[in-house]
This record gives sequence, structure tokens and C-alpha cells, in this order.
Amino acid sequence: MASPRDIILEVAKKGGLPMALKDLLIKALLCVIEKRDIMAILPTCYCKSLIYQLTPLILKDYYNLQKSVCIVLTPLNSIMQDQIIALKRIGVQACCVDYNCQCDQALFDDDDDKGVAKSDGDVILTVPMSDIADGKFTLVYSNPDALLSTDTWKSMIQNMENKKIISCIAVDEAHMILEW
Repeated sequence: MASPRDIILEVAKKGGLPMALKDLLIKALLCVIEKRDIMAILPTCYCKSLIYQLTPLILKDYYNLQKSVCIVLTPLNSIMQDQIIALKRIGVQACCVDYNCQCDQALFDDDDDKGVAKSDGDVILTVPMSDIADGKFTLVYSNPDALLSTDTWKSMIQNMENKKIISCIAVDEAHMILEW
């Protein structure tokens, strides 16, 4: 079996990263493989989001999992949208759950004409909550308020946990969250 470091570098390479992973990012990802909690307080432009974006892919390869999902809590909708669009372009399935956790949720795509047009040809599509709960998306973004205050999200998290498909829960832009 390849070493944890080799798997991290291979997954990053398959993901088409335009640069080499920085040492502290690799160190954080090694902690994830060891199933240790981490808090990465790193400089601006250090690509911290790569930690949680690569985590489900790395854990899927390392532990030979069928499905691996990272739930990302962030209070900023613009960050969710930008990251989902960028991930879709490199082939990573990502979506976001809206504040109210309604039946259908937004997925940002660039090659379908069924949704509402966004800039640069990106389209907003709706996907069933059951697809999210079944682990069809590698990264699921949500506002903290939606996760903490709706029974739909709580039920979905429990369902995903029962299926053992949640690989991690990440909090991005934690300094922007006023109250938990």
C-alpha cells in the first residue's frame, strides 16, 4: 500500500492542482488520514480550502471507501458558489443546501441548460435532498444556521452518518460566524 503522503500527492495530482501542495497543507491532510481533529490557522492565500476539498477524495482512496462526503459550513454564500463552480469544472461533485433546507437544493453546473443562468455560462440546478443524503456529492456546503436549526438537515446528517459516508465536517470562514 502507498504511504499516506504518496496518496495525498497522487490525489492532488489527479485533481489537476496547478501548484504543489504546501508542507502545512500536507501536514493537515496527514492528520485527517490519522482521524485527528485539526484547526488550520494559516495565512491568506495559503489555499486552506484544499484541506477539506481533498479530504473526502484522499480518505476514499486511503480507506478504499465507496462514498466519502465532506460537509462544509460557511456563512458566505459567495464563497459556496465560487467553490462549487470551481470544483465542478475539475470533476468534483459539489452542491449547497439553502438556508431553509427545502426539498430541492442548488447545484452549480456549467454544461446544462435546465437551470437559471449565472455568469460565465454557469447554471443553477436543483437536486433532490435524497441525492445529497445518499452521498452523490463529494462536498456539501451549508450555512451554519441551516445545519443547526432545521430538522431536515439534522435528519439528513443522521442518515449520512448511519451510512458511514461522512468523512469530515469542516468550518470555513469561522471568524465570520457571529453565533452558534
